[in-house]
Amino acid sequence: NDPQYGYARYVYADMQAALPDRWRGGGYFNYARSGFSTAKVIFGGRDACGGYYPDGTSPVLDAGARLGEHQGSWNRVIITAGIDDTNWGDVLADIAVSSWSWLVPGGLPTYNANMCGANVAAWDGWAENIASSISDGAGIIVSQLQVPGTRVVWVGYFNLAGTGPAPASCSNAIRNATTALHTAIRDELNSATYTWVDVGTPMDSRSDRIQPWYYLEDLVEQLRCSAEFSADCTNPPGWPHPNTNGAQAIADEVDRQGGLR
Repeated sequence: NDPQYGYARYVYADMQAALPDRWRGGGYFNYARSGFSTAKVIFGGRDACGGYYPDGTSPVLDAGARLGEHQGSWNRVIITAGIDDTNWGDVLADIAVSSWSWLVPGGLPTYNANMCGANVAAWDGWAENIASSISDGAGIIVSQLQVPGTRVVWVGYFNLAGTGPAPASCSNAIRNATTALHTAIRDELNSATYTWVDVGTPMDSRSDRIQPWYYLEDLVEQLRCSAEFSADCTNPPGWPHPNTNGAQAIADEVDRQGGLR
């Protein structure tokens, strides 16, 4: 939720730096909310931090209203959404527990691609109804942002295998899942209304560009939750979100592919 945190701020900084001083007007407005599904982007709701988007409005409505006040201007909208329509966070927690539990006496054997595939098979994004919901949501979001002078860029997800608690053996399983998610997002979108940006090249399996996962207390908590079949497990803090280097790398790719200038 912090406007200074996400890669979109780096996109704005890059755009400003490319302009002559006399043209550096406008501003950067952040409507992103952590954990928002496409439905919440459209209708609002409670985010992953426990905050609640104000009743009667939503990120896309607020963004659309601001764009409408500046029709014909050099407006650019950067979006990432879709993964939080699914149980991907639970899948990552399962991968974290399964891949690390072999370190515990009596735990699983060394985690391998088949084991990771079994964890990723539990992702509900494979289901046709979930994929259809993501497609519909993406279509509505982009349609609400079609204001003269506005260019919409939708940024895809990257393969986090080989980072944090997700071993490199998860590469194929996670790639298959992200490919399916990208297909769902783009299914209802007309290419003339937006630009898709693939950030796999700068981000796939780049642990140096992703926040670390090294908290022993979090590992213990994940193992406890798994052992107790508890529903209160949480994702590892920080990981799998980009660090500052990752945010800049994504911004550079958005600048390169998105044609924002």
